[in-house]
Amino acid sequence: MTGTPANRKACKPVIALKPPRCSPPKPNQHRQAHLNLRLARTYLMATDPLADKRTWQMAMEALAGTKRGTWGERWQRAIKQRSFDVIRDLPIMDSQAEHLLKVLRAGTVSTNVYLRRIHNFVLDMGWLACPLLPKRQWPAVHYKENARHHAGGTSGHIATRKKRRAPGLLRIMLAFGRFTN
Repeated sequence: MTGTPANRKACKPVIALKPPRCSPPKPNQHRQAHLNLRLARTYLMATDPLADKRTWQMAMEALAGTKRGTWGERWQRAIKQRSFDVIRDLPIMDSQAEHLLKVLRAGTVSTNVYLRRIHNFVLDMGWLACPLLPKRQWPAVHYKENARHHAGGTSGHIATRKKRRAPGLLRIMLAFGRFTN
């Protein structure tokens, strides 16, 4: 029988050798954030040779180039805003949260909306390793009340639209037999 003690070979304990650590253990990583940032930059520059030269203006133009028609025209106007001059020639890799906050302080609600979109585009393209401003740190978008809404200018407009729509809806419902006996 193979299960008898006489046939078994003596088992020697296996000693596992751990390789030396090149990076600090996880709890210490927050203490060496600047080293982690440098490593991320090194890896990014190895995969993308333009990474250290790409500016926010290049990103804005690339994003505006994806839009057509009236949306393209809106984007062309939006990226010409003076508030973007703070980051326009700044390399994306050298950007800090303070730069974006300065743009937001100098701009309008439109600046806030377009800067968010540009920031998300840069992240999606892989030109930034992580967000400069976390979602919760972006200022809330507060639109001013439209003059037509404030003065009650649309109340009559909406009422007439509803009146115009009703006969058409009634015809459609009759066509499908909803009100027939």
